[in-house]
Amino acid sequence: MTTNYPDTELMPDADQLGGIEQLLEHFEQIERQFQSVRESLTRSHRLTTLGTLSSIVAHELNNIFTPIMSYAELAMHKPDDAKLTRKALEKAFAGCQRASKISQCILEFSHSSDLTRISNLPQMIQDTLSCLARDPAKDGIELVVDVPD
Repeated sequence: MTTNYPDTELMPDADQLGGIEQLLEHFEQIERQFQSVRESLTRSHRLTTLGTLSSIVAHELNNIFTPIMSYAELAMHKPDDAKLTRKALEKAFAGCQRASKISQCILEFSHSSDLTRISNLPQMIQDTLSCLARDPAKDGIELVVDVPD
């Protein structure tokens, strides 16, 4: 004599299949929503970072423009002082180069659409450090980069 155990059948009936299909559809919908929230969070994080970066950049650019304006003003008050005029032009040129480098870094950051895997961390660190408006060594700060290959 065989005993049937209806709750342990290996083959679900049509009602159970419908429920499983609905469950799978619901799971896929939740997964899509999760991905959408994740992408929104990533965009939000990038905007927050960009806002912080903008504040830092404004400060750094002011640090560059202040000596340029000061030397230019001195040179304008003493137009016959060739040495001062030359120094003012050299300071202005160096400051413009630093400002241009900062601008390039911002453009590179803003144009990168995806967060990509870092393939060359030492190079990325060097690129980031080159964006600093002021050499940290001038403030007695020694940066040591020790990244294993």
